[in-house]
Amino acid sequence: MYKLKFVNIIAVLSLTVHLISCTDNPTEPKPTPKTYIPVDTASRYEWTVLMGGFPTNDFNVVDTSNIFIATGSRAVKYDGIQFSLLDLGDNRFYCQGLHAVNKDCIFFVGETRVNMNYLYPTVKRYINGNVSSFDFPSDTLFSIYSVFGLSSDEFWAVASFGRLYHVKNSVVQVFHEFENSNGGGKFYRYPDGRLLLIIVKEDYNTFKSVVSVNKLLNGEVSKLTSDTLNEHEIGFLYDFDDNIILSKQRSLHNRDLYYFNGNQWEKFFSVDDLEPYFTFDIFACGGKSKNEFMINSNGAGAPLLYKDGKWNREYFYGFGWMTPKITFYNDRIYFMTNYYEIQASYLYKGKLRNH
Repeated sequence: MYKLKFVNIIAVLSLTVHLISCTDNPTEPKPTPKTYIPVDTASRYEWTVLMGGFPTNDFNVVDTSNIFIATGSRAVKYDGIQFSLLDLGDNRFYCQGLHAVNKDCIFFVGETRVNMNYLYPTVKRYINGNVSSFDFPSDTLFSIYSVFGLSSDEFWAVASFGRLYHVKNSVVQVFHEFENSNGGGKFYRYPDGRLLLIIVKEDYNTFKSVVSVNKLLNGEVSKLTSDTLNEHEIGFLYDFDDNIILSKQRSLHNRDLYYFNGNQWEKFFSVDDLEPYFTFDIFACGGKSKNEFMINSNGAGAPLLYKDGKWNREYFYGFGWMTPKITFYNDRIYFMTNYYEIQASYLYKGKLRNH
């Protein structure tokens, strides 16, 4: 009996030594733990919140006293104190987006809804209370989501499914067709004056998407670059003051940011490099440059600000879903959320603290 116990003890000790030798080999290099970028929880901006009785599709900040909002059935202005409705002269017009040339001239875009089965693309130009309407060819049920005004008399607009319009002195021209585009496109004007149109086209046979960057100059469209991605890698396009930014998805998560260097998209940031507690999918983004910008998730969350070489968590909010846009203006930051259940929006205004 004692001999059997002794044999069992020897067997257990031998197995323990064997397991230790297999799992802890001193000659094998151990993986280096990842070093994460820290996030400071002290807010650098002082935030105020205003509620408006309307949903929000898009907004445009001209200055602190001139913020214009596309709300669907209405257009709204925030003057730094309160919201007011802008009369666009037609209750059939549904506003999807906008672009302010300046505080006096704003282009609102969307569609005119004749009835439940028929609509046509429309642009409304609002100049100091005077409204002009531009109606486009109605051979298909297009809506316009994106517009860029060069002046009060000239603008570009792109409709869903990629139809590009150019309008000058009230003459409407169907300028180009981007086949199979998804939801129109996005305009971006560089500080040096270049006007770009970014188009996302989908190939439903291969489940691939093509992101093309096109230059609009002197009435011509020229393609600068084209990238083929998996359909689920496409995220959102955002405006920085000095560049256009693209977010890409990995494993259906919106995690990485790229900027356009003039020839191709170049990665400059990944959420996964931050402390894991603060990581989330990027939904809204905006900023002045790669050295000063803000990101946020969808729904209630805490925006993360990158400024002066460090990260800070900003105001924690809990009202509605983000509009995928954050705008910097001097020492201010603006973003908006929707609370669809009560048809309300919240405007968040951040002002840089003195310290």
